[in-house]
Amino acid sequence: PSEHLQTLYSLYTSQIATIVWTTESGELEVTKRDVVVGLALKRQENEENDLGLVGREKETFVGVMDMVRELVGRK
Repeated sequence: PSEHLQTLYSLYTSQIATIVWTTESGELEVTKRDVVVGLALKRQENEENDLGLVGREKETFVGVMDMVRELVGRK
């Protein structure tokens, strides 16, 4: 992938790991477990555009993060 997409994918994985790590271990918990995140995204038509985040990428990012928060909130 382009440099733009590599950065975007790194942002996805680090944010997902942060959500899982903080939700699973709680704020006052002393011990924390490692979090490993794998990510597969469907290729978009204009994926090679290196001009920064486009509206669709922002909407997708927010949607995915909301979904992750909802899923890790269920126990």
